[in-house]
Amino acid sequence: MAFSVLAGLTFTAACGEKKGPEQAAGRPAAASAAEAARGTGLTQPQLERAAVSEEDLPGYTVDWMGASVSAPSLPAEPAECQAMGDTTGMVSQYRPTARLSRLVDKPVEAASGLTLAAYRAGDAEKAMADVREGIRTCAGRTFDPGDTFQYKAVTALPDPGKGDDSLSFKLLQVVGGSKKGLEVAHMYVMVRTGSTVAIFRALSRDSHVPVVPANVVDAQVRKLAKAG
Repeated sequence: MAFSVLAGLTFTAACGEKKGPEQAAGRPAAASAAEAARGTGLTQPQLERAAVSEEDLPGYTVDWMGASVSAPSLPAEPAECQAMGDTTGMVSQYRPTARLSRLVDKPVEAASGLTLAAYRAGDAEKAMADVREGIRTCAGRTFDPGDTFQYKAVTALPDPGKGDDSLSFKLLQVVGGSKKGLEVAHMYVMVRTGSTVAIFRALSRDSHVPVVPANVVDAQVRKLAKAG
């Protein structure tokens, strides 16, 4: 399967809502008017203005991708991997107030998918906590997120130390069946800024483990910090 086709299929996303853990580990941050505004959730126009563009990332192409706040979350199998299944769809179990997706690409780097989801107060923290728990409970399992592919080898990566809270992990996507399928490496970085969560995902073009570009993460976090 051509990488461009695989990337297009893989970066397709959905969204849903469900209750989960109450808190996520995070770094204390000074309160500001913008942060207080984010506590009620950014609106769609605010989120659109807060998304990175080609002006923010010279040398990159930034393409729009559709993303609905009401798309359903699909049940994952096994249930212990629900948060991982949601994250492969670039979503969480909480209904956002606004949501968007972008494809950020540069010829010499892995293609990066970016989804921003603005939440009501508390839900962004819960979304982060769900994924932290999912990384732990889904480690060593092969799971089906309810879409076209299976995933395995969930592995925690070092905290990138971005925003108010962040985490990262990697996994393998199995395309075409668990025995003879193509295995595609993914890396995820999640960053919470106020009540908005950014999910970054990089796919490998070859056998190497992909890396989410730090400058893409930094540019997006800076814009979110100014939003509100």
